[in-house]
Amino acid sequence: PIAMLTTDTLTAGATALINTVTTVGVWFVLLNLLPIPPLLGSNLIAAAFPSSRTNLRKLTFPGMIILIGLMAFKLTDILLLPAVSALVDALQH
Repeated sequence: PIAMLTTDTLTAGATALINTVTTVGVWFVLLNLLPIPPLLGSNLIAAAFPSSRTNLRKLTFPGMIILIGLMAFKLTDILLLPAVSALVDALQH
């Protein structure tokens, strides 16, 4: 029963939940910063290099295909895992 849960169990559960939410949040932030249209990273490039804005807009659909391919073959894990691990460790300590 729920009444038998100890403070340690609740603390461990809350800590695990916070760690999971932190990790997922960091993944979303770093994934969104990739310079692949339509992600935010491509908008940052367009802001830094205004002349590239038109070309980046043309790459929105191919960018989605590239992004789906990266995720399907787990290449995003290879690209982002070191940065995610470092940021999560920094945030948790």
